[in-house]
Amino acid sequence: TRIARMYRVGRIARLARLLRITRLVRLVKMVTLFREGNALNYALQHLGLGRFFSILKFIVALMFVLHILACCWYFIAWTIDNPTDTWVARRGILRE
Repeated sequence: TRIARMYRVGRIARLARLLRITRLVRLVKMVTLFREGNALNYALQHLGLGRFFSILKFIVALMFVLHILACCWYFIAWTIDNPTDTWVARRGILRE
């Protein structure tokens, strides 16, 4: 009844705390791996080679798309009639 419900709520709270502790342990393990320089080896072991390269391909593709967007942004600023009013001129990277 009411006491039983309160007991269940307490158990759920303890379970949530336990899950947070396990995440903290994983975080400490990842920090240790990065400090020791074994993060790449760990990723290859636990993700598998196929999944690792899928993630790597995604990151490379994302960087390429971001580069193209940045080039377009620069081109738009370059084509404005009065280039001194653009972000390019304010940053001091305007090429004449």
